[in-house]
Amino acid sequence: MYSRAILTARAQVPAVARARLLHTTPVVAKTATEKASEVVDKVNKGVGRGLASGIDKAQQATKATKETLGMKTEEMGEEAKDKAANAAAEAAKQKQKAQAEVNKRM
Repeated sequence: MYSRAILTARAQVPAVARARLLHTTPVVAKTATEKASEVVDKVNKGVGRGLASGIDKAQQATKATKETLGMKTEEMGEEAKDKAANAAAEAAKQKQKAQAEVNKRM
């Protein structure tokens, strides 16, 4: 008797109500501003690394040249300035490239 009552009670409830499906929508992970700030941050770090490596290379070249040629300190200072200027010019090129990339992505 009770088993028939339970079966009839289940039969009356629609299948959709029994399933209780969850429906979720994806949330936008990042806004355009956040994405742009991440791109700019990556570019900034890349340029910084490029500048640091350029300065290191200039210092290594200056030291090697000093040792091999035995030049005076004054002359080496001028050469170091030239190498630093070259490294700065290279860094400026990298910065322009990076900014063009950022502008292209936006």
